Amino acid sequence: MSSISESQEIYNQLYHSSKHLVRAGEIDIDQNLLDQKNDHRRGLSIILRPDSNTANQIERFQDEMQKLDSRQYYQPKTDLHITILSIITAYDGFKMEQIDIEHYSNIISDALKNHKKFSISLQGVTCSTGAVMIQGFDESGSLQSMRENIKHAFKNSKIKDSLDSRYILKTAHFTVVRFMQHLKDPQSYFEIIEKYRDHYFGSFEITELDFVFHDWYQSNERLQILKKVKLHSTH
Repeated sequence: MSSISESQEIYNQLYHSSKHLVRAGEIDIDQNLLDQKNDHRRGLSIILRPDSNTANQIERFQDEMQKLDSRQYYQPKTDLHITILSIITAYDGFKMEQIDIEHYSNIISDALKNHKKFSISLQGVTCSTGAVMIQGFDESGSLQSMRENIKHAFKNSKIKDSLDSRYILKTAHFTVVRFMQHLKDPQSYFEIIEKYRDHYFGSFEITELDFVFHDWYQSNERLQILKKVKLHSTH
């Protein structure tokens, strides 16, 4: 199965298992969003960012939902990201001082040294009972290749990570809404999701990745970029 068809299958399963619940207002509320200042979960990840045009397209979609129900958590434009891999899944009590950041950075740089720039296209939205996501697709297969190379490098290094304990990342999605209150008008809210179900948000080229220390939501104010990894030109 190609990476695109596998991603689409994952997105479809998520959508079809959640749509009737979201439409009925039977959602999972993220209690931690109600008290973010006391949420001390921190972790290490490799992420990519959208370009400004893509971020603007995403923001237009968020604005439409926000006008209907402003009480949900809409991922700020500065925080939009796709997770390549969570090296250490955010947990309460993790601090950078516990590890050798340079060692981690070198492993990641070495694992990605032969990888080239690639593009992600954004087509449609999906949802779970806790969030709304924009569906990303990597036609080149570069993303999965990167994930496998990084995992292999850390497995061989024997240093602290939690790569095997988190769900396996196989998609390239942006989480754009998280539910933090009951929906005011679940039916109308879901109609917006349905309206954008197959909407084309555009595509963008990835030229670099960020290795970051972050909170659970990748909030810009709490995020530290530990290393930028440049990808090679395809020429």
